[in-house]
Amino acid sequence: MPNFDKKEHERALINDFVDWFAGETGKRYSVLDYPDPPDARIKTADGNIIWVEATIIYRDQKEAIFLNTASGTYGTIEQPDDMLAEAAVSAIRGKLAKGSYRQCFETHGPGYLLLAEADPLFDEGTLVKIEEKVRCATFPDDRGFFKAIYAFCTHGGKKYFRKLPYST
Repeated sequence: MPNFDKKEHERALINDFVDWFAGETGKRYSVLDYPDPPDARIKTADGNIIWVEATIIYRDQKEAIFLNTASGTYGTIEQPDDMLAEAAVSAIRGKLAKGSYRQCFETHGPGYLLLAEADPLFDEGTLVKIEEKVRCATFPDDRGFFKAIYAFCTHGGKKYFRKLPYST
């Protein structure tokens, strides 16, 4: 039965983002600290600081309990991509509406929101479904604290992030 540390998973996600973003931009980055909120502040090679908030998404509460505790069972998953896409939009709405990022936003500018699913069923089809749902979603309580939202993916043994269709 799964049992993983959510904070540890979020930090691994942040470290993967730092490595991936460095490869995409050709710049060096290093994690400065984990103030919470945000989940991390990252120093760029030129001395600037960017910040990220990482969140693990679950299809539903039952999956979250199953993956984060040593008890419970999950059972059959019907329409897993649809469930996860709805959960992703819900998680995004919650993060975009939070006021606790204001200080970091005012100090360092807009940050990056990272999404990941801890389930091996997450694949390219799931990501496409998430992109569709995000593209069609409205975010009326968005405070404008994020410049971009990225979903974490693995495919063929490679880790990467895909920017989701979001604009402030």
